[in-house]
Amino acid sequence: MIARLIAFSALAATLAGCATTTTAPVSIARSNAVEARWKGQSAGPFFAQFGPPASDTVSGDQTLYTWRGGRRESLGNGKRGPWQSCSVQLTVSSDYTIRAVRILGDRPTSKGRTFCEDFLAPQQQG
Repeated sequence: MIARLIAFSALAATLAGCATTTTAPVSIARSNAVEARWKGQSAGPFFAQFGPPASDTVSGDQTLYTWRGGRRESLGNGKRGPWQSCSVQLTVSSDYTIRAVRILGDRPTSKGRTFCEDFLAPQQQG
């Protein structure tokens, strides 16, 4: 009986430790450099540069566009690296101005930024 109680207590403590540990997705834990780059801009240049949206939904006087894109890096010698992708939702007003950018899918890169940041809001070379 005591052995069961000890085993149950150990299991409960282990599960409690797991329940209190959380990891936030990259897009929530970081400031949104993509939104900082595109908020207030016309959606036209965004779609002209990166391609058309995958879908759109009208919501009142604004439209929610879901955009997906990506690329493969060349590793040289005719080899290609893994597919890197980015997915964002643009909130666009009736005058076609981007009001918000929400990152839906992203991956960190080895440079300390994310693929969406590098692809949609690259840092300026100084």
